[in-house]
Amino acid sequence: MNKENKSKIKNNETFKRFNQKNDIFNRSLWDKTVKSKKTEKFYNDYVKPPESETRPEGYKHKDYAFRNATWFMSDTFSNIHKNNGRAEGFTDEFKVQKPGTKSKYIFKSNKDLTDEIKIIAKKLGADLVGITKSNPKWIYSHKYRRATNEIKPNKIDNSLNRVIVIANQMDKDLIDTAPSALSGSATGLGYSNDLSNILSLSQYIINLGYKAVPSQNDTALSIPLAIEAGLGEYARNGLLITKKFGPRVRISKIFTDLPLECDKPISFGVKNYCSICNKCANSCPPRAISFDKPSFKQINKSNIKGIKKAVKKITNGEVVFIPTDTVYGIAANPFKEKAVKKIFLIKKRPISSSLILLCSNLKMAKKYAFFNKLSIKLINMFWPGPLTLILKRKPNLNISKLFIASNNTIGVRVPDHNVILEIIKKCNFPIFCTSANITGKKSNINAKSIMKNFKNKKIAIIKDGVTKLKKDSTIIDVTENKINILREGYINKKKINQSLL
Repeated sequence: MNKENKSKIKNNETFKRFNQKNDIFNRSLWDKTVKSKKTEKFYNDYVKPPESETRPEGYKHKDYAFRNATWFMSDTFSNIHKNNGRAEGFTDEFKVQKPGTKSKYIFKSNKDLTDEIKIIAKKLGADLVGITKSNPKWIYSHKYRRATNEIKPNKIDNSLNRVIVIANQMDKDLIDTAPSALSGSATGLGYSNDLSNILSLSQYIINLGYKAVPSQNDTALSIPLAIEAGLGEYARNGLLITKKFGPRVRISKIFTDLPLECDKPISFGVKNYCSICNKCANSCPPRAISFDKPSFKQINKSNIKGIKKAVKKITNGEVVFIPTDTVYGIAANPFKEKAVKKIFLIKKRPISSSLILLCSNLKMAKKYAFFNKLSIKLINMFWPGPLTLILKRKPNLNISKLFIASNNTIGVRVPDHNVILEIIKKCNFPIFCTSANITGKKSNINAKSIMKNFKNKKIAIIKDGVTKLKKDSTIIDVTENKINILREGYINKKKINQSLL
């Protein structure tokens, strides 16, 4: 590394939002390494199926005719605004909804509202329904215009902070004919059925006086949202595995401002099963499914970049600047005293100060601290999120002595930020993370300000734009089973008091 590079913060290539232009179907339209006569024929067959009856069963004229008929509803709505360069449901969200009422219908509770939305969704034909937060990580960084080969930033209304994720089963008998042309009719029916579900449910939400943006392949990655909405697990074959239908589902979603309660991700053994079963990889005709363990390696531009480098650095005792839900922080391995000491030196912070432990969930946090009734009540309201709790620490912890306060307390928090949670899970231990600023100075909420304020420090940084909350976490000491606010951050005193009513 030359002197010029040493004077700057080393940028770590980690997780990056996906550019819709790099979707493999879009690449088949512009990327010369993918586009070919075969891909052109693939699309042309949807316009005019081959008429030759000498083709084998499953590839005859009538098979293509039926397959293309199943796509009719999806194709019709997709091409409504074709003259404006839009392909709704594929590269653009749908804009066919009618205006609703100006006044909002008020439900008795968020739970009642959530229960009713799920009932209505199933009445409209949905097989599986889940709710999750609108995670910026899964929203495309850019939209792609197929007609003009242009990209533009993908902007979504910040008030649309909930996503209703719907999964519909695809016809098993049709799928069993794969890899015939006829099997594609299962997909076409799936898209058309999804379309009816999300357009009708979106109109219901709009009629209640709220916002709703129906979406299929456009706007955001569906599988990660479906996993976060508790519809299934991720599998070796790259698909969502559901309990009831396996991978035989189509996924669609609705972005909304309804104050819905979120579902939790589920685990029913798919990950463990996929670690020992290679059936899908053995059976894949083009050998596109890997036999290897999951990896963050980016094979081509249709893959997402991961966070493996950050995990390795923290595990090895290096410090890393990372984004959180509140402000940017400096992360370190709590079991590496040199790393912890480096944090104090960088921040110019007194060694006597206690530090905060970030955990992936309550189960992990309970290994390091004693939780009383008051702490659990606050956790149920604010975790994951911008609340740090000061608790009595458990004895004989094998963590840096610099980490522990003189009164044997410990600060713990579960952040609401997928990158951090993923790093902690991959490290397989909690991480120390304090705000990335010089002690006494304003906290940094973006990577640009960190690079300016720490320009002479050779430290890796994970770039993730401006943090969501832009304010430090609130710190509450509950060691005596009563509220003692040490720092009023994003959660104010009023919200804390209301949570205890």
